[in-house]
Amino acid sequence: MKSTDLYSSAHLFVAAVRVLDHRDGAPPSLTAVCRLIDYSDEKGHYLLNRLKESGIVDTVKSGFN
Repeated sequence: MKSTDLYSSAHLFVAAVRVLDHRDGAPPSLTAVCRLIDYSDEKGHYLLNRLKESGIVDTVKSGFN
């Protein structure tokens, strides 16, 4: 089942972030999140920006990513 509404997509995105964070022990890259839930990079960037604006997620900047 593919979700098309923003609410369901955002929940799936955040769940993927949490799973990858738990599995790898570090904040995941946007590419890893999108690959896990089969989203395009564009859709991932859009969701990430909306979630950052709402204060739901924070981004971590490093020298490697």
